[in-house]
Amino acid sequence: MSKKKTTVVAMSQTNIDRLAKTESEFQKLKGERADAYNSIQEKKLDQYATLISHVKVIFNDNKTDSDNLPRQVGIQIREDLMNDVGMSKANSKMLYENTVKFVAKFDKEIPSQATPESVLEVFSSMDINTQNDLKKKVSKQVDDNIGDTLARKLFGKWKTEKVKKDDGTVEEKEVYVPSKYTAQEIQNAWEVLQDAKRERDEFDKSCSDATKNAKNSNDIINRLDEALAS
Repeated sequence: MSKKKTTVVAMSQTNIDRLAKTESEFQKLKGERADAYNSIQEKKLDQYATLISHVKVIFNDNKTDSDNLPRQVGIQIREDLMNDVGMSKANSKMLYENTVKFVAKFDKEIPSQATPESVLEVFSSMDINTQNDLKKKVSKQVDDNIGDTLARKLFGKWKTEKVKKDDGTVEEKEVYVPSKYTAQEIQNAWEVLQDAKRERDEFDKSCSDATKNAKNSNDIINRLDEALAS
């Protein structure tokens, strides 16, 4: 894997202020009646547009072979969302992960010098009107990623649940649903995967050695042919 150049990933104060403002408005709307649903969705999409405009600029220079961002980059951005914007850990995780998946999948549709407003225009052209619309747009990429599939199967996954409160408002909460496997069963499965990886590494190495030996043999034969022909 090629070495990625170091990039400053901290968000600008302008983006932080915009995210914090929408987060504050979003929290106020959650306390009102369910007819505030459309306004809540507008605020959520504005948050996605703001973070996408930030991630777009740093994505191509820092992305991994699996079209993700390095772990430390994700940690820094999520910490910014929690500490500077005031988001919960679950919501910052969901916003960040869906943002990266969207940028990876729709990189060409997003302007190279993206702004929150230009990303909102992309949402409009793709009929993305709610957070769930956006999640559906990136869901196929999740299913195609074998690492994510194995992780959800073995360990568990985050899930969005709608909870209706006594005052009639509907709140979306991110809850972690662990897999059915015990810690010991997971450890056993992990050891089996490690054994299988070692076997695959040995096989790949043997194939590489065989190819190299064949090339060396061909080189010797070619030199002999040249010597006999001279």
